[in-house]
Amino acid sequence: MEVSLNMGKEIESGKVELKDLFDDFWFLVPEYQRPYVWSRDNVLELLEDLWFAFENNPNDEYFVGTLVLKKTKTKGFTEFEVIDGQQRLTTFGLIFSVIREITKDDTLKRTLSEYLHQEENPYKRYLKGTG
Repeated sequence: MEVSLNMGKEIESGKVELKDLFDDFWFLVPEYQRPYVWSRDNVLELLEDLWFAFENNPNDEYFVGTLVLKKTKTKGFTEFEVIDGQQRLTTFGLIFSVIREITKDDTLKRTLSEYLHQEENPYKRYLKGTG
């Protein structure tokens, strides 16, 4: 997923893996964003694209779209306001939630729960070298 970060007057861009997106970022969806409107067809199209890529090129990267974020500082931690890509981001959260609910693998269930329900951890930034 291509991520553009608006960090004041500069715009940064970079590639982020989906697993890192849900592990390293705190998101805020502003009130001015439209509500979630993706239909069943939109979600099925995304899932079919992902499955096609997995079956045909399992070792290749797959571009799932662009996400535009604005970095904000709140309550002592960095939060990212979602400017564009909210529908896709929300859909991935929903997909992770469904997988978490249907899997029988406790490790996968716990991992997805940690991605979806993060608690502020002041020690994590020091362990990752950003403190």
